[in-house]
Amino acid sequence: MRAQGAIEYMIIIAAVLGVAAVVVLFVTGVFTTASGSSNINLCREAASNCNRDLTLGLGGACNYCNTSCILPNGSQVIPGAIDCCKLGKISKIYVGSFECTSLRCLDGTLYGQCSPSMKYCDPATGLLRNSCVHNCPSCTGGQLCDYGTDTCYTPAPSCDCLPGEVCNPDSTCSVPSGLLLEWKFDEGSGSVIHNTTGSLYDSPITGNVQFASGKVNTALSFTSGYVNVSNLAISTTDGARTTVTFWMYWDGTDGMALRMYQTWGATPSTNRNYALWFYGGDFGFNTDNGDLFGISSSGLSGRWVFVTAVFHNGDVLQSQIYIDGVKQILTQRMGTSYGGYVYSKFSVGSAWGSYPFDGSIDELRVFNRELTQAEITGLYNSYS
Repeated sequence: MRAQGAIEYMIIIAAVLGVAAVVVLFVTGVFTTASGSSNINLCREAASNCNRDLTLGLGGACNYCNTSCILPNGSQVIPGAIDCCKLGKISKIYVGSFECTSLRCLDGTLYGQCSPSMKYCDPATGLLRNSCVHNCPSCTGGQLCDYGTDTCYTPAPSCDCLPGEVCNPDSTCSVPSGLLLEWKFDEGSGSVIHNTTGSLYDSPITGNVQFASGKVNTALSFTSGYVNVSNLAISTTDGARTTVTFWMYWDGTDGMALRMYQTWGATPSTNRNYALWFYGGDFGFNTDNGDLFGISSSGLSGRWVFVTAVFHNGDVLQSQIYIDGVKQILTQRMGTSYGGYVYSKFSVGSAWGSYPFDGSIDELRVFNRELTQAEITGLYNSYS
């Protein structure tokens, strides 16, 4: 009888302890109920909606998080759940998570939630920074605000220009002013090259010149021939500048790509020739004195190169060469140069049959002025 009574007593104690354990589980939240899971899911759904609103820029502060992430007893479903919800951080909201507790700056500002009047903080320091602030001064004249530096800037124009056109600040396209001659070499066949600015500077093809694949459509491939005009209306006065641009595929041998000069015997004889010459590993301006003022020709062969040459009348040392839109540093590579003056006789491919250039030339233009760096860059980029 005593043994049976002891057993009954132990059963009663176990039952009492079991009930107490269940109560503890409910109180501590370890015993997860369907209601608890439901609250987590509601909060995650609200975070998903907030993430959508933030992504689409719909505005608002996702205030529905204030109710969707709260338990009936007034506490949050997990610590910091509302902050996570208002940042759209769905993955951080789960049972037992503490990932939502470090989303505020030292001053209480919610990290990562930007608005026109709010800064956000660097999580490494807890200090506010300006990266997401709309604190620029009043930007005018089409300028935009750089939110990283709180300064105004002028956005780069956006254009869809044709080859040979430049993109203007108002996003329109145009050919730089002062264009005298444009040989695109797109005829593909025949014996005459046509000037697209008018028939005044059409040129016959002389010698061994063939049409070949070009930078755009077809180009002229030279071996010992040339194209030329004798009446190019360029300025020969002191200080005047003439710009020539073209695409070149050079084979690496010496030769004269183009030349502007007077009739032989004209005076003064020291100013009768101005040319672009490849010689002895160099490329640059030649003034008919066994001279070359320019750059090394290394790296210019076997590829399409965009050449811009600015011819300065009276002082070759003020002439300039740009390769692929980049201004080059010129030096005296050989001999002593004369002053250098352009003249109306203009020949491409050789010096009227002498010093032949081996390679192809495409999209050649002559301007009666010096082009700006922006225009040169624009022309180069128009072929990208």
